[in-house]
Parts: sequence; structure tokens; C-alpha cells
Amino acid sequence: MTASFEKMTVGEVVDAVASSESLAVICHTNPDGDTVGSASALALIARGAGVRSAVILPDEPQERLRFLLPPDGAKVGAKETDGFDLFCAVDVASPAQFGSLGELIPRVGFMIDHHGMGEPFSKNLIDPSASAAGEIVFDVYEEAVRRGAIARDPEVARRIYGAILSDTGSFAFSNVTQRTHLIAASLLEEIAADPDGMPADEINRLLFGRATEGELRAKMLTVKNLKTFADGAIAASIITAEEFAENGISERDAGGTVDVPRMLIGAEVAFVIRQSTQDPREFRVSSRSNSDFDVSTVCALFGGGGHRRAAGCNVYADSPEEAFDKVASAFENSYKAVL
Repeated sequence: MTASFEKMTVGEVVDAVASSESLAVICHTNPDGDTVGSASALALIARGAGVRSAVILPDEPQERLRFLLPPDGAKVGAKETDGFDLFCAVDVASPAQFGSLGELIPRVGFMIDHHGMGEPFSKNLIDPSASAAGEIVFDVYEEAVRRGAIARDPEVARRIYGAILSDTGSFAFSNVTQRTHLIAASLLEEIAADPDGMPADEINRLLFGRATEGELRAKMLTVKNLKTFADGAIAASIITAEEFAENGISERDAGGTVDVPRMLIGAEVAFVIRQSTQDPREFRVSSRSNSDFDVSTVCALFGGGGHRRAAGCNVYADSPEEAFDKVASAFENSYKAVL
């Protein structure tokens, strides 16, 4: 049974942050731009209200995301959380997404999330209609400014903008709404009013226009191991721990590889499996849909979650072959069931 937790309003989140002495903002494992940007923005909002804050990561982010962190960076690992009286999680859909920070789950005071398919683990402000957790943090920011709790800060605006850009594929995904564009317009106005800071086009370039050698090698392996089934409607790949080691790349280099099989003409569903380099029985799955097929329902079978067109989960198996067959069967059976 899933526990029931109290729902929060935007105002209650502002109250919780402003009344705390220190705030630790937790990101999900294999952090993406939304969790990093949103958590960093919330940490800066807290600092604006005079609250000591830090962003806590379960593992290192990709190099291209580091510019979204607060000026003093982030702390990695549960041992870095001593001395904080309030913990919150941002863009973390379920306990499984805490990774190495799992011991912190009982200490989380509230969570901010936008995933329709997930497993709440504390008091929460969840809005599945939001394109990104960044949209919800934007509401928190606006309410804090409206109350006079903080002054406007273009660095907060930049991080929220980066979070939304990241989770919408630079406004290319189906999760984009009219409100997404209205929020972006407001953020762009604030960013442009601060010409000494990073301009919006540079934020876009840093997120989508560059890659490390490791990230390019990870995409190469994704293409090399590409497979299709369900008459080409499902495209998938896997990168093993052995391949990570042989090519000198890390798991975080493979964070964006799911976009490779997704590009294949004819593919309606795509997923990539990454074998953990720490636990060979653990396999991390990222999935995407180019159609109305709901990938979050498949990931939920393995204890994961996410959105209708973007979801993830962890799978446990004794070999990469077993893991791939297990995930591929789940996707293929679910896909054929809705035809």
C-alpha cells in the first residue's frame, strides 16, 4: 500500500522554507537539468530569505549541467547533510530515485514534483500538469517575491529557465503548454534585464549545444548496440559496465543517450538501459515515447515512474542479457496490448 501524505500549497512551501534555519535540497539520482536547476533555484530562494541552504546530489552531475548549480556548487552524498534542519526533494518521483541518499528519505519534510506516475514519500506539492519541476519552483519564487520575503534575483530566474528548457527539450516536447511559454517569457524578461549575467541563448547552448568526449562515446555505444522490435516500433539499446570501463566513460556520460534510439524513424517507443558500475545487478532504464503510448506505466511495473512520454526505473538482473530481455518484454507486451 502507498502511504497517504498531506498536500501542500505554494504558500505553505514558502512558509516552510522561510521559517527554517537551514535547508538541504535533494536531487534525484543520475541528475538531469530539471532537478539540478530547480533545486539550485530553490536553494537560492532560501538564501534570499536569509536561510542557509545547499543542494545535495546522490551522484555527480554531467559536466554540461554544472553551471546550473549555486555559485558554491553542491554537496554529494548523505554524509554532507549534517547541520540542516529542513530537507526537501525536488523532481524526485519515488524513493527509488534517491540512489545513495536513500537514508535521508525519513528526514524529508516535503517534496516538489511534477510526475504523474510516482510514489510520494512526504508532504508534497505535486503538479502533473507542469512541464517541469521548474514551473512549480517558479510559482514558489513568485509567491516569495510577492510576499516581500525575497527580492528578485536573475540568478534564480536563470536556473528556473534552465530547468524548464532541459525537461522540455528546449520547448520541443509534448509536455509544453501555453503556461510554459508564459513562464518562459517572464523569466526571459528578468534575465534580459541583467545584462551582466549569462544570457538566455547561452543557457540553451550550454544545455544542448555541447558534449564531452565521454558523452559522445556513450552515444556511439548506444548506436552500436541499437536493437528494434515490435516491427520497428520500439527501439532500444544497452550499455554494460564492461563497456563503460573499456571506453573510459562513466554512467553520467550516458545520461542523455535515450534520445538516440528515440530519433530512429518509425520508432514510437525508445529505452536505454545502463548497467551500474557499482552494482552489476542494477540496471537503470530511461524511456521515451514519440506517441500516445504511456511509458510510465511500464516503468511503474519495476517500481519507477515519470510521465506519459518520459519515465525511468531500476531493474535488477544477473546479466545484461537478462535485464534487456526483462525490460524489452515488458515494453513489447504493453505496447501490443494497446494496439
